[in-house]
Amino acid sequence: MERSESKRLQYMYHMGSRYEPNQLVFVDESSFDRHTTYRGYAWALKGQRAKRKCFYVRGKRYIPSYLLIETSHDHHNGAPAA
Repeated sequence: MERSESKRLQYMYHMGSRYEPNQLVFVDESSFDRHTTYRGYAWALKGQRAKRKCFYVRGKRYIPSYLLIETSHDHHNGAPAA
C-alpha cells in the first residue's frame, strides 16, 4: 500500500470518512523494556568466543502510542472554550 498511490488515496478516504482525528491512536514499531540498553554485539580475542553476562529480565514491554488530542482554552481565565 505504501508504494501504490491509488491504494494510499483509497485508504486516506476510508479513514477520513469514518473517523475523526480524536478517534485515532498511532502505535510506533519501537518498544522498550529493561533489555533495551544491552548491546547486540561484542568483541573477543581472535579465536575466542565473545561472551556476555546479563541477567534474565522477565517483565513488560512498552510500545509507545501517540494520541491526537485537541485542547482549546480561553486564555483569559483558563476555562475551556465553548
